[in-house]
Amino acid sequence: MEQGYQIIPPRYDYTYFELFLRYITTIEPEIFTETVIRYKDPEKEDLKISHAYKWAGSLLDKFNAASILRNEVLHQILMWKNEIEQVKERGFGSGIQRIILLVKYETFLNSIYSLCENISFLVKELYPKASLPRGFNDQKTKHLDRIKTLDSYYAEILATTDWYDEIHSMRTEATHYLSGFIFISDSGVPGYFNDKPYSMRGNTEIIDEEDIEKHVVETYNKVYSFVMQISKHFMELRCNKNKPIGELCLIGSRSGVRTMTLNDYLHQNPPRCEALEFNCPVEEKCTALNKPSERKIT
Repeated sequence: MEQGYQIIPPRYDYTYFELFLRYITTIEPEIFTETVIRYKDPEKEDLKISHAYKWAGSLLDKFNAASILRNEVLHQILMWKNEIEQVKERGFGSGIQRIILLVKYETFLNSIYSLCENISFLVKELYPKASLPRGFNDQKTKHLDRIKTLDSYYAEILATTDWYDEIHSMRTEATHYLSGFIFISDSGVPGYFNDKPYSMRGNTEIIDEEDIEKHVVETYNKVYSFVMQISKHFMELRCNKNKPIGELCLIGSRSGVRTMTLNDYLHQNPPRCEALEFNCPVEEKCTALNKPSERKIT
C-alpha cells in the first residue's frame, strides 16, 4: 500500500476458464444481447446491449460453488465419522452430522447441474442459428447431431460426459422424488442410496454410491476437465484476440486503467496504459506501454 492507493499487478496465471470469462465480451457478434431501442426505420439497426459480463459472473459463481461444496462434503465426511465414533462409545447419537452430509452431498450434485445449465445456455447463444434448447440434457441427448454440424469438437466432448448422466439422474430423483440416504458401506465409509420408487420415467435402476468421498472427488475432477476443455476451445474459436479489455491497475485514493488483448496475454506482453495524463505515482515501477510521460503532447 502506498499513499492510500494499492497497485494491482497484471496476472498471467489465469486458468482457461477464467481467461475465457475475462474475454467473453470480445466474442463477435455479441452474445447475451438485449434490444433496448427498436427503430421503425429499416435502415437503422436496433440498439442492443450485451449482458455477457453478467453471464460470465454467473458461470464463475456456479463453478466456484461446486468447488466450495466439494470441499464442504469432504470436510463433512470427517464430522460424520466423528459422530459414528461417538455413537459407538455412547450407544446413541442425534444423527445430525449424517443429515448435514446428505444435504451437502445433494447440494453438490445440484451445483454441477446448475453449472451445466449455464453452459448450455452459453452454447445456445454461441450458435443462435441452430435454435438449440436451453437445457444441457436436451442438447446432449436430443440435439447432439445438430451441434456436431456446427462444432464437431464440442460435440465430441459433450458426447463423452457420462458423469453428467449420473448427476442428472441423481439430482432429478433427489429434487423431484425422494431424497437418498447415507449408509455405512462395508469399508466403513459413507455411501449414498436411492432406489427411486417414484420415478415417472420408468427407470428402475437404483442409485448406489459405495463411497461418497471417491465419487465427489472423481466427479469434480471430470467436471473441472470438461470446463477447462470447452473454455479453451470457445476462447480460441470465438474470442477476438485483438480486441482489448480494460481493468483497474490502481485502486484507492488514485485510480488507473490499463487494457490488454488476448493475444498480448497469451504472449505475456505488457498491458497498455489508458490513464489520463497525470503524474502516475507508480510509473517508474509500471511495465505498461503508453505511460503518460511517454505520450506525445499535440
